[in-house]
Amino acid sequence: MGEIMSRGILTAVITPFHNDKIDFKAFERHLQNQIDAGISGIIVSGSTGEAPVLSKDEKCELFRIAVEVVGDETEVIAGTGSYSTRDSIDLGKKAAQIGVDGLLNVVPYYNKPTQEGLYQHFKAIAAAVEPIPIYLYNVPGRTVRDLLPETVARLAEIENITHLKEASGSVARVRELVELAPTITLLSGDDKTFFEGVLHGMQGVISVASNLFPQAMVRLWRAYTADDVETATSINTILEPIYEFLFWEPNPMPVKAAAAHFGWIHNKLRLPLVPMSARYEAEMITLFEKTQTELEPYLD
Repeated sequence: MGEIMSRGILTAVITPFHNDKIDFKAFERHLQNQIDAGISGIIVSGSTGEAPVLSKDEKCELFRIAVEVVGDETEVIAGTGSYSTRDSIDLGKKAAQIGVDGLLNVVPYYNKPTQEGLYQHFKAIAAAVEPIPIYLYNVPGRTVRDLLPETVARLAEIENITHLKEASGSVARVRELVELAPTITLLSGDDKTFFEGVLHGMQGVISVASNLFPQAMVRLWRAYTADDVETATSINTILEPIYEFLFWEPNPMPVKAAAAHFGWIHNKLRLPLVPMSARYEAEMITLFEKTQTELEPYLD
């Protein structure tokens, strides 16, 4: 486990399926494509990876393969959170033994904990798996509960709670978090608003779009960190229709349809998710051809 890069473009990778089983070969190829593009981190078994329909054994095998394929090239962050503190701890310990670099723990969904319950949940996980870094994940659109900045500030005092993936999509929330929890590394969980968030203090994004355009996303970030905001803004503007496309239907339905269009995976999801509606296919193809043409001047 090396030093956490903690910023830049991290990809919430898809989980390829074929005949309702994980297509591990396609998963390995997808990881290699990400590494070759210079991605800063890989998130395995997150929302985009269809974590709710993966067994613990499947998740651990994905973690193992990711650690093996990625090696020292980048960071592997394992999605180990759930609405059960005990289950989150159990899977977190297994992932740590496999050798991942951090653990992504989503706000518990369905059982509606209070802010004190959220604090105690994450505190218990952090204590059980220390010193491995914990990435908090706030996505109120999926979990119903919102991890408030005051609670984040309390959690940031725990040494191995180091990151927050903030997917509320609110720039006002970004400013509040920067003020109340300045020690935590703040990453966007929303492609559509991440660039504006970075301008207000975020240090990167856990991205869905970088599954499809990793080189462009890395080029955007490198331009921004080199103070070439004009180039970064231009690339982001080109990608904005892609950010919209990724939520034409619930994630990861669109991203899997696009990855299948590129020939990388089969367009398969596990129920209750189904492939993106066929009525979008022609529009998707036109959009991706246009995007690839517009990006060409920015990619070596």
